[in-house]
Amino acid sequence: PVLDSSGNNNHGKEHKHIKRGVDGLFNTKAIQFQGVPMIVKSSPSLNNITDKLTVETWVYLKGKQCEKKHEHRRHWHWHKGHWFCQHCWEKKFHRGSLLEKFGNYELEIGRERKAAFTLAVEKHHRPKRARIYSNEPIPVNQWVHLAAVYDGSKIKLYVNGIQQADDKPITGEVKTSDSPLLLGCEGFRGKLEEARISNIARTSFGGNGGTATKVTLRTVFYSGGRLIEERERTGILGQTLGTERVTRQFTDGAGIDEHLTQDVYDAAGTGVA
Repeated sequence: PVLDSSGNNNHGKEHKHIKRGVDGLFNTKAIQFQGVPMIVKSSPSLNNITDKLTVETWVYLKGKQCEKKHEHRRHWHWHKGHWFCQHCWEKKFHRGSLLEKFGNYELEIGRERKAAFTLAVEKHHRPKRARIYSNEPIPVNQWVHLAAVYDGSKIKLYVNGIQQADDKPITGEVKTSDSPLLLGCEGFRGKLEEARISNIARTSFGGNGGTATKVTLRTVFYSGGRLIEERERTGILGQTLGTERVTRQFTDGAGIDEHLTQDVYDAAGTGVA
């Protein structure tokens, strides 16, 4: 199973077509979905949600090369070293759900590659639903953090820690049911990592929850003989970092650990990954 780190034993059951251990954020590992979901059984902790909710995950969508260069030229834009074709992307992916508890809530990628969040609530035994979208299509070929928040009065959507313009007022208790939690369902093809569901309304997502965080990847390793180098790459959490530069060189000594180390720090020097 895919283990739940919260301590609530909401472990996921993966299908044979789900690929584990693929490259994730920095030196972490993610899960690659190929249109078949991972299933998490309903539990008291997953249903312990009343008037506040946060649903979040990191997602990586891979851009596709254009299949018909002459016919689709008007759909092209240059991205990450190749021409990305919106038409071919929609043809292959259509849409896909990232996290869904059927009839309760869903965080998904829509046909236009925009993130969408749907919430169902009940107030005085009357059901209500609301749906919101991200401002722009979700970028491809990079890690993006998505978070949907219900604070008891409205739903909001965050992309890389930035609140989107579309929010909707809605009040009531979040609907609960015995339906399982599905990750990567309804045809989703891409990578997910660090999915989290909370019964609070988060507004800040910290070092592992918003790519607006500037970070430094610090690497220490042997450069040959007894010479040790410390190198750094800086950038935005979850995205490609800048050029590596040597920040320090020193000679091996008795008290130096001889293993390769990699650590990620924010501007305050706190480890974030």
